[in-house]
Amino acid sequence: TSIAVGSEASSGVPLIVVYSILGVMIGNFILGGGIMVMARATKEYLYDKIERQRERIRQEGREQGIERGIERGRASLAAEVAAWNERRLDAEKRGEPFDEPPPGV
Repeated sequence: TSIAVGSEASSGVPLIVVYSILGVMIGNFILGGGIMVMARATKEYLYDKIERQRERIRQEGREQGIERGIERGRASLAAEVAAWNERRLDAEKRGEPFDEPPPGV
């Protein structure tokens, strides 16, 4: 466009200017569209990756919660059995009958 205008090619200047503008517009459209497609694909990829990571963290949390629950249940049962056994031994020392069933039975 600059060369055509500079060399005073007056008859072709309007056509050259129009083609140049169209070329730039089409190039920007294609390039911009490509960027948008890549941006959307990247966004979807990252969202999917983040969601998979969140689900993995949730699953680890569930597993840890189950483990903690089992540990607490065992500790609670052990405390109940120890208290029951102490009551049993105290009754035995006093010579009294002890008919309380053990915990969990």
